[in-house]
Amino acid sequence: MTDLLERLGLPLEEKGITFINAQLTDMPGLAADLDRVLQQNDRIAFFHRQSMWPFQYRHGADLSPQLQEALNRSEGGALHHSTTSEQGDWSPNRRQRERG
Repeated sequence: MTDLLERLGLPLEEKGITFINAQLTDMPGLAADLDRVLQQNDRIAFFHRQSMWPFQYRHGADLSPQLQEALNRSEGGALHHSTTSEQGDWSPNRRQRERG
């Protein structure tokens, strides 16, 4: 992967969500797939760091073992599907928690 990024002139800090053969292999800031050895006919998709989550994966995506390991090591653990903000809790389960 490192060789491909170099050949494309794509700096690591600009590399966002990455898929290899429809498997999610990296997220911004994790560099989970840099040691991956690419094979002939691998299909690789790079998304800009500011891109939205690809619509076709709206129900989830298969994670590579390397990405799962990187997520487990990262602060806060893995990805979460609910969000909070300083203006308030916008998670889907907010009303249920408010009711007690």
